[in-house]
Amino acid sequence: MSNKVVDNETVELKNIIVYYIHQWKYFVCAFVVSIILAILYLLLYPKTYEMYASVQLQENKDLVGGGISMGEASGLMKSFGLSTGGSGGINIDDEIMAFSSNALFTKMILELGINVAYTKPFSWHKLYTNSPLIVTADSATMMSLEDRFALKVSVDAKGNITVKSPKRKDTFSSLPARLELPQGVFTLDFRNGPKTSFDLDILIQPVRWVAENMINSFTIEEVSKLSNMLEFTCDDHEKQRGIDILTTLVRIYNEQSDSYNKAEARKMITFLDSRIAAVIDDLNKTERAIEEYKLKNKMTAIEYDVQMYSEQMKELQSKIIEMEAESQVVNLMDAYVKKPENKYNLVPLMLSQDAEGSPLIVYNDALLERNKILQNSSADNPLVLQMNEKLDRLRENVFLTIANARAGMVSTLTDLRNKEQQLLNRMGAVPVQERVYVEFKRQQEITQAVYLLLLQKREEQALSMGLDQTKAKLIDEAFVKQYPVGPRKLYAGLFIIVFTLIVPVGVLFLRDRLKELISAYKQSV
Repeated sequence: MSNKVVDNETVELKNIIVYYIHQWKYFVCAFVVSIILAILYLLLYPKTYEMYASVQLQENKDLVGGGISMGEASGLMKSFGLSTGGSGGINIDDEIMAFSSNALFTKMILELGINVAYTKPFSWHKLYTNSPLIVTADSATMMSLEDRFALKVSVDAKGNITVKSPKRKDTFSSLPARLELPQGVFTLDFRNGPKTSFDLDILIQPVRWVAENMINSFTIEEVSKLSNMLEFTCDDHEKQRGIDILTTLVRIYNEQSDSYNKAEARKMITFLDSRIAAVIDDLNKTERAIEEYKLKNKMTAIEYDVQMYSEQMKELQSKIIEMEAESQVVNLMDAYVKKPENKYNLVPLMLSQDAEGSPLIVYNDALLERNKILQNSSADNPLVLQMNEKLDRLRENVFLTIANARAGMVSTLTDLRNKEQQLLNRMGAVPVQERVYVEFKRQQEITQAVYLLLLQKREEQALSMGLDQTKAKLIDEAFVKQYPVGPRKLYAGLFIIVFTLIVPVGVLFLRDRLKELISAYKQSV
C-alpha cells in the first residue's frame, strides 16, 4: 500500500514538472523581462562608493609638569596635589555616542548644506558641487522646517528663471534672488556662474530628518577593545560629498570638545581671579600692619635680631607656615563648594590626599559625565535627573572630606603651636616686639605662599585656553575605497533567477485556480 502512495506522489510530481516544461514560453518571457530589468538597474542606478576614515582619541594631558620650580610655592603645589592632570580615561562607548548624536550630524549637515537635494528631472543622481544652482538660508530657518517641500527651477535660453513652489510661481531675470516662502526666506543663486537652458528639481528637508537618516546609514566602530581608535565608513554615489561628510564631522567634534574644555578653563580662571584679588588685599593689609608696627616701635634690621632662634624653631615655623597655607586652601575650597552657583561646577583639587578614587576625584568625574550628557540632551532628561541625585550624594562626601581635612589641620596646628609656645617661653630674652613681628612676618609669608599657588594655577589654566587641543586625531584622512559597492551585480543575478522561477509559476498557478473557479461557478449555475 505504501509503495502505491509513493508511486502516486512520484507520478504527480512528474506531471507537475512536465506541465511547467510545456509552459516554457512563460519562463522565457520572465527571463527576458528580468534581464531587461537587471540591465536597467545596472545602468540607471548611480554608482555608490564607500568612504573611510579613522581617528585616534587623545587623552587630556598635563600642560605643566610638577618639575617646574617656583621656589617654596612649587614645593607646596606638589604637596597640596595642585597638578593640572585630567581624569585621563576615555570611554569609547560615550565617544561613539557623541560622534553619532543627532546634534553633531545636524551641525555638519547645516555647514555642508546637504539637507537641500538637487536632481535633474527623471534622475536618481543627487548633485553636489556640480549643481548649477544653490539654495541657502540662515540656520534658524533651516532648523525651523517641519516638513519637506520641493522647488522646480527652469532657466531658459534668455536667462529667465522660473521657480515653482507648492503654492506659488516666481519669475526672475537674474540671480541671486530672494524667495519668500511660507517656510521662510531662502536665497537662490548660481553656484559657479550663470548658466542657461536647464531644469532642476530641488528638495529642501528638515535638517534633523536628514541627520536621522544619515545616522542610520553611518558606521562608527572601535578597532579593538584595547585601543582608542575609531573607524568611520559611509556610502555615497558622490565621492566628494562622502569625503566632506567624514572630514567635517571629525572637525566639528574636535571644535566642540575644544570649546567645552576652554569654557571649563574660563570658569576656573574666574574663580582664581576672585581669590587672587582677595589674597592680594590681605597681603597689602599685612604689609601695612608690619610697616606701622615697625614705625611705632622704631624697629630696624629685625632680620638680624631673630638669628637667636634655634634650628628647631626654624623647622617648627616652616611646618606651621605650610599647615597654615593648607588651611587657607581648604577654607577656599569650602567657600567655593558651598556657594549655590557652584553646585554643578568642578571642584578644584587642592588637597594632598586627592589621589585616584578620592571623593573629590569621583565627584569631578561624575560632573564631567553629567556635562557630556547635557551636551546632547536637555536638563529634563531622566539620565540628567539621575546624575543630579548621584551628585547630591557625592557632594555630601565632598563636604565630609573637606571637614575631615580641616579638623586634621586644626589638630596639627594646635600641636605645633603648643610646641612653639614652649620654645618661646624658654626664650625670655626675646623682646615682646620681636615676637609680635614674627607673627606679622609669618602671616605675610603664608599669604605670599597662597598667592603664588593661585597665580601658578591660573597661569596653567590660561595656557590650556591658548592651546588648540585636538581630541580626535586623524590617522587615515577620508578617502574613497577602490571598488564601488553599488549597483551590485550579485543582486542583479539573484533577481534574474528569482524572477524567472517565481513569476511564471505564480502566474500559471493563479491562472489554473481561476479556471477552476470559473468552471465550478458554471457547474453550480
